[in-house]
Amino acid sequence: MKILTTIAVTAALMLSSACAGIQARENVLMPAMKVSWIAISKNVEQGISQMLSTADIDATEAAGLRSEIIAMDSALATGEPLRVADVNWHRLHQVAKVGIQARRDAGEIGYTVAKLLNDRLAKFHEAYVALLKVL
Repeated sequence: MKILTTIAVTAALMLSSACAGIQARENVLMPAMKVSWIAISKNVEQGISQMLSTADIDATEAAGLRSEIIAMDSALATGEPLRVADVNWHRLHQVAKVGIQARRDAGEIGYTVAKLLNDRLAKFHEAYVALLKVL
């Protein structure tokens, strides 16, 4: 009887934990990611332009990155975590960093704004990682 009680309590805790993960994903992570993505995608675009101008990537690679931007737009719009997980976020993350630095180097933004953009990028990355953990 004690074993059945232990199993029942364990199952209830696991279900509760799973539900909390779903709630966190749907009510916190995805909405925060949607809002942040608007600015981050612009930094990715800037990074693509910078990398094209320095020949770090070619037109084919740039097109691939732009298709990843569209994929993230779509995944976040649908709110489907599995679609978000399918996007090559790690590559977009690196390109966004290049974009922020390019804006800083061009004098378009100062140190404080660059720091804020990098902080937003880091928070998005944290949310992406957390999202993958609750899948």
